[in-house]
Amino acid sequence: MLKDRRATSKSHFAGAMRLPADLILAGIFLFLTSTSAFSADQAPGAKVVPDLEAACRPDAVQAAAAKLSSAVVVKEISDGPKLPGGTKFTGATKELPAYCQVTGSFVTNPKTGKTANFLATFPATWNGKYLQMGCSSHCGAFPVNNAATPIVTVTNQGYPGEIIIKGYASFSTDEGHEGDDRAKWAIKGPGQLDEDAVEDFYYRADQVLARLGKQFTTAFYGQAIKSPQKISYAYFSGCSGGGRDAFVTASYFPEEFDGIIGGSAYSNMMAVAFQRAGTTLASILSEDADVPLALVTQVDRYVKAKCDKLDGVEDGLIQNPAACDFSAGAGPPAMRRQDGPHAVLHTGTDRNHQHAVDGGHR
Repeated sequence: MLKDRRATSKSHFAGAMRLPADLILAGIFLFLTSTSAFSADQAPGAKVVPDLEAACRPDAVQAAAAKLSSAVVVKEISDGPKLPGGTKFTGATKELPAYCQVTGSFVTNPKTGKTANFLATFPATWNGKYLQMGCSSHCGAFPVNNAATPIVTVTNQGYPGEIIIKGYASFSTDEGHEGDDRAKWAIKGPGQLDEDAVEDFYYRADQVLARLGKQFTTAFYGQAIKSPQKISYAYFSGCSGGGRDAFVTASYFPEEFDGIIGGSAYSNMMAVAFQRAGTTLASILSEDADVPLALVTQVDRYVKAKCDKLDGVEDGLIQNPAACDFSAGAGPPAMRRQDGPHAVLHTGTDRNHQHAVDGGHR
């Protein structure tokens, strides 16, 4: 049902980002046709690797990587799962089918030799589809984009192990730096910005991997099955920092994917930083500046009553937040504090706190 499309809409990710309509519909379709974010799995055309353990040896994987258009080195990496030689075969268990994991580095900027690390997971039975996952926070590690060891059920993975069970070949990257370390990776020295590192984090590592990952997938399975392979569909999925990755993908290189899913996007980083500082300051202005949970509940009801219908459907969800003109700074007088025997009107100081929590804007 999903058609290959070549959307060309672009915008700056830090501003108002508009995803192409077909990408949004594609994401909705994926959610509606599965128990998670991913569509039907091992279709009749699924490919089975006869000897995945042999195909997963470091020398075999490096031989497949040698066929790629970009320089790839299969090796153990410091910020991902520890795979000796850069590969690990895991046999089938009661919970998961057999799979092969691969780590290494790939060149993101041929002019400077800049590299980023990657993690790939190849299930023994491949559904012909490619899934690229976004990072979390400022990236530099693989806490939520490792298909084999999901800690919790998250947007970009579905239920634990589901990516492998459904047969997706999946890739992710650390976006060109190892560890977060308060963004020291973005600085070369006093007053010196590491442009290469910032470009990788901003968009380039994911863009290069989008092409490289698909080539790697077909090379790996082609060598393992001993026949040429093609990708049937390619998807990108991420939440939080990975949601930012998804929005950037939809804005700058949407043609690489048939569907893009972005959840809880951590896209406007400066706004988040200012909001956190403002929330902290507003909460300590005076003794009554704190916003108790009971009042937050009233704010939720008020906002939904005011803005839920703006998207055309009253369903408890605000799907058009840009049209919602609620501002705690102006404040509805009907909201009352419920944190003690003396219920009082929403005061000016705690209104300021709520205003800061809401982001200080619509």
